[in-house]
Amino acid sequence: HFIEEKVLKNFLINNPNGKKVKRIISIILAFLFLITIVMLVMYLIVPRVIEIVTELVNNREGYIYQIKSQLSSFISSFVESDSDDTVNNIMENVTTYLEDAFNNFLPKVLEISTNTIMTLGQMLLGGVLAFIYLYNREKVNAFFAKIFTKKCKPKTVKETYKIMQLSDKVLADYIIAKLLE
Repeated sequence: HFIEEKVLKNFLINNPNGKKVKRIISIILAFLFLITIVMLVMYLIVPRVIEIVTELVNNREGYIYQIKSQLSSFISSFVESDSDDTVNNIMENVTTYLEDAFNNFLPKVLEISTNTIMTLGQMLLGGVLAFIYLYNREKVNAFFAKIFTKKCKPKTVKETYKIMQLSDKVLADYIIAKLLE
C-alpha cells in the first residue's frame, strides 16, 4: 500500500490501466525487498554455519581428545589415586557418548538443512498466494465483507471492523519495531 500510494503516486496517472500496473509494480518491489533481506541474511549466516560445521566434523577426534584429557584431569583431582578403574570407566563412557554425539551430529545437520529447504519452499508458495491476494485484495475483501454483513448483525460487523483495524495497526507497528530492532 505504501509503495502504491506514496512512492508511485504520480506514476502512470493518465494510463487507464495505471492502477493495475502500479499494484503489480508495488507488489513486485515489496517482494524484491523481502527477498533481498532474506538473501542478505542467508549470505551472511549460511557460509559461517557451513564453516563451523565443517570444522567441527573434520576436527572431531581432536575435540574428543581435548575433552577427554580435560575431563580426566578434572575427575582425577576429585578422586583418590587408588580408584583409577573408576576414572577409566567414566572416561570410556564419556568417550562413547562423545563419539555417538559426533556421529549423530551430521545427520542432524542434514535434517535441519532439509527442513530449511522445505520452509523456503513453503515461503515461496506463501509468496505466490500473497501476490495473488494483494493483487485482488479489494475484490477479496469486498467478497468477505458482503458475506459477513449478510450473516451477522450490524453491531457485530462494526465491532469486528474496529478490531480488525486495530489489529492491522498493531501488526504494522510490531513489524516496524522488529525491523528497527
